[in-house]
Amino acid sequence: FGFPNATSAATQPVIVGDWVFVGSTVGRVYALDLRSGCIRWTFDAEQTVRSAPIIARENQQKGVDYAAYFTDRGRYLYKLNAATGKLVWKTEVGTATSRSGATPKLYKGRLYVPLTSGGGAGGADPLNGCCKGRGAVTAVDAESGKTLWYTSTVRERLLPGTSS
Repeated sequence: FGFPNATSAATQPVIVGDWVFVGSTVGRVYALDLRSGCIRWTFDAEQTVRSAPIIARENQQKGVDYAAYFTDRGRYLYKLNAATGKLVWKTEVGTATSRSGATPKLYKGRLYVPLTSGGGAGGADPLNGCCKGRGAVTAVDAESGKTLWYTSTVRERLLPGTSS
């Protein structure tokens, strides 16, 4: 499969039954037919999709049998109907100094989203400095997309002139 307008896949593919779910460097998520490679649907996220999609069985009374959860490289966590690609919700999980960078974990109706500091590359610029942020973890209700809690992974106070 060739990724249109993208250099490559940006995530590990996830196979569920005869479906393949994968995100690209231009922020497009694909649901593909495993055997033919034909596109079943696409969804355009805000930025590059960095996390492998999580496919999970949902409450059938809500009209969604399976959901696809993933994060983009910026601040957003998404929930799609896995069969149609239709957006169920999109919620902001990052901050000015943190962004998503890994696959969330779904456990007992909650998504645990790891966040990374956005300032790691700043050390290459002597005027910018380095490490002005910190990593974090946030928990999000899988049904509603509501943030339940957010916590920094570094408890110590940062150096003067850095973000808290």
